Amino acid sequence: MTTYTPTSSSNPDFQKLVIDLDKDIWSRYPNEQQNFAPFNFVDESARVMMAYQDLVPIGCGCFRPMQEKGVIEIKRMYVAPSFRGKGIGKLILYKLEQWAIEEGFTQSKLETGIHQPEA
Repeated sequence: MTTYTPTSSSNPDFQKLVIDLDKDIWSRYPNEQQNFAPFNFVDESARVMMAYQDLVPIGCGCFRPMQEKGVIEIKRMYVAPSFRGKGIGKLILYKLEQWAIEEGFTQSKLETGIHQPEA
């Protein structure tokens, strides 16, 4: 059974998945990633959503408030390769959007690269 849990960026399961995400991104963009790595930092203002399969962390995503009023940025979206194609990422994103709406945000931004067709 897949469960979804809101948490913070200090969650060890989130931190582990972010390491896996970074490895994946470096493999897709070996020549460009050093230019983008500084922008991938997630601080304590981030709201994190975790996906678990039978208590095993399998996916994550988060959002952080932007400087513009009412705007968030979606960050650090990741689903473990063996769980992709099952709608888990879509549900993580939906739950992040609902959370942002509950907090009064009205617009979101997401950037992704050309070598991530899953996104």
